[in-house]
Amino acid sequence: MHHPMRFALVALALLALATPTASAITREIPVFLHDQGEDGTGRLHILPEEIRADVGDVLRLTVQNAGVTIHDLVVCGDALSPAATCSDRWGSAAPIQPGATATVEATVEKAGTFQYWCTIAGHKDGGMVGRLIVAGGAEEGSNGIPLGPLAALALAGAALAWRRRP
Repeated sequence: MHHPMRFALVALALLALATPTASAITREIPVFLHDQGEDGTGRLHILPEEIRADVGDVLRLTVQNAGVTIHDLVVCGDALSPAATCSDRWGSAAPIQPGATATVEATVEKAGTFQYWCTIAGHKDGGMVGRLIVAGGAEEGSNGIPLGPLAALALAGAALAWRRRP
């Protein structure tokens, strides 16, 4: 004979496993690429200088070349580094003509601090670079494992312990 409490605990564990742990957000962000001082600084520049997101978010960047030379953009999932290349490319735009706009979609894959920049020679070093700060999400434990599966494991363990009770 099955105990109703055991059934309820097992059902809760299965429900927790099937429940999504976080909802991804699509973040619409305008990005402006400046040169020749259009931003008032007289240097290469990117705005915003910093973007914040959560793991799993989709960044939909509307990239406007507000300068007088060709620019492009890459969103890089490599850790912060002075390197000019990107081995973990989350999104990119082909060269954008002055005055033109392009859309870049990038799915944020992991927590940390990353960069987005113009890959035209000398532009990143000249200041056309921004920081992407990615949080692990409010529903993650300290080891990065989503809490939904952890809760499911805890409930399953409780169900087994209850089952073995004399």
